[in-house]
Amino acid sequence: MSGEYISREAAENAFCKYMGFTSGRVALASELIFAKIPAADVVEVVRCENCTNCEPVWTPSNSLFFCVKLNKPVNLGFYCAYGKRKDGGQDE
Repeated sequence: MSGEYISREAAENAFCKYMGFTSGRVALASELIFAKIPAADVVEVVRCENCTNCEPVWTPSNSLFFCVKLNKPVNLGFYCAYGKRKDGGQDE
């Protein structure tokens, strides 16, 4: 992933550092609090403009692509379950 999402551990560490918690019961309490917060289950989206399955179709606005997987034209912001990044990046 691109790193725009923060891990639970990183959030807890940043919070403790900001609050000046280094050890003891207060740090343990923050650890227990963060453990109860549900983590988001996120997956990075590959937009058609960055996908190996899409080729640009010339239009005056250059905002149309043709998807070979879906066998249809798609717009610039579209995405689907078949997205594979052109630059070889991993899609988790």
